[in-house]
Amino acid sequence: MREQVQNQTMLRCVTNPSDTELWTWWETMQDDSAGRQWFSDAFPKTYADFVARFVSGMERCILFCDGDQVAGGYWLHDMVDADPDYPPYAWVRAHVAPAYRSHLMAEAWPVVCSIFEQWGYRHLFAATHVDNKPALACLTKTMQFTWVGDYPDFCFFDGKLGACTVYSRYAEDVGLAMRDAKLRTEHLLAA
Repeated sequence: MREQVQNQTMLRCVTNPSDTELWTWWETMQDDSAGRQWFSDAFPKTYADFVARFVSGMERCILFCDGDQVAGGYWLHDMVDADPDYPPYAWVRAHVAPAYRSHLMAEAWPVVCSIFEQWGYRHLFAATHVDNKPALACLTKTMQFTWVGDYPDFCFFDGKLGACTVYSRYAEDVGLAMRDAKLRTEHLLAA
């Protein structure tokens, strides 16, 4: 137990990752076939496409590093800043290397929330495939998100429409999460 606690305290939080850190994280995700199976078809297929989202500001990430290894990271996507009817909000994704899953999510989440709030995003939503049991448990138990609902045609997985469960960080944002999830689904089906 002592070794695990010492390891946790050595993790370095990185809000402006280098290309090397992003590459290491990308490689970790590519090597994780069990976790990668849950990535939707919208997830970038190449490293160049992946990193371009962060360079452009379209997405923002926070990494946690253990020496030269990336233990995991969280990132914002589909950030909305200019909706006159709602405060800024975003969708959050995460990928944690298998060796760190038991503790990084719980240890890092308060730090991540604080940084996301500094960036102006307090209102967060998440979606995961309805069969991704580890992520469903993490969202409700570890991250303490509120269940919003299941959306049968939320996104594509392996070229087929798939159902996702949607969550909101705060119960008071469930209506906004439902609205945005519905809009995302309608947009997908119209394309």
